[in-house]
Amino acid sequence: MARLNNRVGVEGVERPRFAKSIVRTLAERAGNHCSNPDCRALTVGPASDVSKSVLIGEAAHIYGARLQAARYRESMASAQRGLITNAIWLCRNCHKKIDADPDMYPADLLFEWRNTHQRWITDQLGRPGEAARLRVMEKQLEPFSRCSYLARQIIADKPRHWEYLLIAELMYDKIEPIKLQWQMLEGGFSVKAISRIPDDQFLTWTIDRMSELQSFVRAAQKVLSERLTQACGPPGHPGSPVEILQACTLLEDICLEALRWEERVRFAAIPELYDEILAIFVGCGGRMVMKVEQIPTKIKNLFSENVKPGSYQIDIIFDLPPDWEPRITQALSRIRQTLKA
Repeated sequence: MARLNNRVGVEGVERPRFAKSIVRTLAERAGNHCSNPDCRALTVGPASDVSKSVLIGEAAHIYGARLQAARYRESMASAQRGLITNAIWLCRNCHKKIDADPDMYPADLLFEWRNTHQRWITDQLGRPGEAARLRVMEKQLEPFSRCSYLARQIIADKPRHWEYLLIAELMYDKIEPIKLQWQMLEGGFSVKAISRIPDDQFLTWTIDRMSELQSFVRAAQKVLSERLTQACGPPGHPGSPVEILQACTLLEDICLEALRWEERVRFAAIPELYDEILAIFVGCGGRMVMKVEQIPTKIKNLFSENVKPGSYQIDIIFDLPPDWEPRITQALSRIRQTLKA
């Protein structure tokens, strides 16, 4: 069993609707201009009543707040939808336009709008210090150039518990393609070159495959229990985005190797005598992938609307199918007896 030892203190969870403080901060950071670079309309102005103002700007969700909303993404936690990380400041017309045609205005484009607009506002203000801060942030984000826009926005905004939100996003981004490859393999849609295993090499081949399975489990346990935990930082201290990325990349590498292991097993041509061993092996590499794939879901569940204040830890149990070891032992014993006869 691998355990992510850092505990998350949850002090209440925001709902998908943006809090007033987030709306105010988002508008101020956008300079009260629409973040659409082709619009940039001023979103606040005087009203006929001298004591009031007219506001035509709105905090728009990048990923939809609820099911069937524009750009809704199931993998996000409900509370995460209401964070400033998932928000962009737009005029009412642009807000309506992006939600009416989400294919024309995907989430990645909206993240790009927001970042481009922030640089434009900084230039308009003429504040060298803020411009320098943005350059530093862009430099810090360089290792994440191949990661999702949401991952980079989490690092830039650093909302509450950003370390865990970042892990969930990076893991989803990295493991989801491997999961899809596994599903294609499991469904019989993948074809690889056949590898023929001679009779006199099969027992060695079997031992090597068993040893590799054990190495996958040991490596994943160490990454989760040590590297990822350390990357999140001790309680009350910020984590390291780069170290979190490195730990998630290590898990990605382990899952890729587990998938390749599964391919070697499924596309091995062996003597009929050893069919039982091969049948026991099939699915074990994919099982490893699906265990790691649980990590973002478990983190997402921590940030669900019904979570209670307190401390939490995530356990991932890496196990083999029931009776796997006895079945392997018995199968090998029968093979040895057959060879002696």
